[in-house]
Amino acid sequence: MIQQEEKVLQKEIDNAKFPKLTNRVHYLKHEEGGVNAVCEVMRKYSEEVAEKAYQQGEEAGKEIGKEIGQRQAIQIQTT
Repeated sequence: MIQQEEKVLQKEIDNAKFPKLTNRVHYLKHEEGGVNAVCEVMRKYSEEVAEKAYQQGEEAGKEIGKEIGQRQAIQIQTT
């Protein structure tokens, strides 16, 4: 099991048993078209994460705003 984990963590793949994987990793890491493809995937992923974080922040802000509004309404009623 440890040997498999070590292979997954390798930065370069050169394994005759897996020529398609070896070639694909080389393409994605070292050739312009592959590097551009990886960059595009990462760009899209970053946009998705940013949008999700924005939505979560917006929802949290609305909840905080509701709580503040309720406290202010209670204060107005008690004065």
